[in-house]
Amino acid sequence: MFFSLLLDYLHNKHIEFALDVNTADLVSFRIGGTAKIAIFPKNTEELVDLIEFVKNEKYFIIGNGTNCYFSSGMYDGIVIATKHLNKSHTKGNTIVAECGASISKLCKMALESSLSGIEFAYGIPGSVGGAIYMNASAFGGDFSQIVKKSKVLDIESGRIIELSKEEHCFSEKFSVFKEKKHVILESELLLQSCDKMLIHGKMSEYIDKRKISQPLDLPSAGSVFLKPKDGYASYMIDKSGLKGFTVGGAQVSEKHAGFIVNVNSASATDVQELINVIKAKVYKEFSVELKEEIIYID
Repeated sequence: MFFSLLLDYLHNKHIEFALDVNTADLVSFRIGGTAKIAIFPKNTEELVDLIEFVKNEKYFIIGNGTNCYFSSGMYDGIVIATKHLNKSHTKGNTIVAECGASISKLCKMALESSLSGIEFAYGIPGSVGGAIYMNASAFGGDFSQIVKKSKVLDIESGRIIELSKEEHCFSEKFSVFKEKKHVILESELLLQSCDKMLIHGKMSEYIDKRKISQPLDLPSAGSVFLKPKDGYASYMIDKSGLKGFTVGGAQVSEKHAGFIVNVNSASATDVQELINVIKAKVYKEFSVELKEEIIYID
């Protein structure tokens, strides 16, 4: 019943959608199954109205899909993709960006405007919303250092509110959005004026480091595990002898043990079984319980 109402709503509002979607196409890991429907709002107003319409149903909001993977079966909820919410502009020393804006494109915009502070993120394949949600980090920098404020939807009240930097409650790989029913609509990033050549030099250095150390040539969802309290997950996995270990089509990267790569049409079950092997082995060797950073959608 609700599905037919949803289709009527989308038709009447002229909102883009697709039926029987291959969810593997929505994530960088290239792992998934089928979703009955995926919806692609073209602006934040459509997104807000859509969430109000579906808020009592099962749904998942996805950006560039770079830190998640879907069940290999049928996802029985509604997928809302923010790929069209990608507008951004500079305002003085800040960049204002919608939740679906590409991080790498923002880095290039900052370079063209001689603005520094976001170089650490160059090469992160995600979107602004996802990066702030998980406080994405690299090379000693993270988004808590540059977020000035965000415009968000409070799903429970239906109100659009503004959160200051402090109200994001950032910590390592954490933000308030992991606990509260808020959806990031737009964020403002505070940067600093700097010589363009110095910015370019940092960006080139960081992207070269990524190419050397990360398996960018294979589908993955980035770092699989959160950083343990003491040490690094990749070090423990490597020292546990698991580099190259494979379950089905999923493999612990031979280049970076903190990544699982899709080497041969991996299923979600392959990834989950491999994660369990890694967690058990690392606990046996180091008495450390690894916790996943990547998100499983089922």
